Amino acid sequence: MGTQDQALIRAGRVDKKIELPNADKDVMFRLFCMIFKQSEGDILDPKQPVEDDETVERYAGEFAREIPEGEFSPAEIQSFL
Repeated sequence: MGTQDQALIRAGRVDKKIELPNADKDVMFRLFCMIFKQSEGDILDPKQPVEDDETVERYAGEFAREIPEGEFSPAEIQSFL
């Protein structure tokens, strides 16, 4: 919370302060899968290749191994994907 303006977090403005740590390997893996796995009801573009869940999970593992753990927030990783 060190970078927040104190006026934004003073008493009466914020009920709870919750520290969200930077992403670990598990969070990176799950974010990758959440973004790239197909869901029921997805409208598929016939021009785009569709990867099966096993392939997406393999890519997710490779992705998580390449990104330094604890370096980026989940939001930063999501914006990268």
